Amino acid sequence: MIKLDDVISEVSRFRDLSITRMQGYKRTRDFVYPRQEFTFLARELTDCSVTLIGEHINRDHTTVIHSISQVKKRIKKDPEYAQEIAQMRRAIQAKKPIGAVRIMLCKSGPRHTRPAPNATLAQHT
Repeated sequence: MIKLDDVISEVSRFRDLSITRMQGYKRTRDFVYPRQEFTFLARELTDCSVTLIGEHINRDHTTVIHSISQVKKRIKKDPEYAQEIAQMRRAIQAKKPIGAVRIMLCKSGPRHTRPAPNATLAQHT
């Protein structure tokens, strides 16, 4: 299960920035880019809504949508940046236990996701 806390802690570790600063209100590039990376990875790796992701970093859902868009643009333009995002993604996923039913912990509570109806248990372990 990947939690928002897992994502934000990995991005803050990778960018050498405290979680408190990532959740802060400074809008300089040094703080905005890691926040945007967090939103992108959180949306990609969890089932949390953009509203919940935004609440985790004290931002509005529209800011999260914009941030995700910005990261996607940078990934297309800069292969080195794309590798950094992929490296963060792998580090986050390496911490995730794999099982037949995953529980994604968002602030609203657990959300269960089930395997596809025709999938076997072996495909999900």
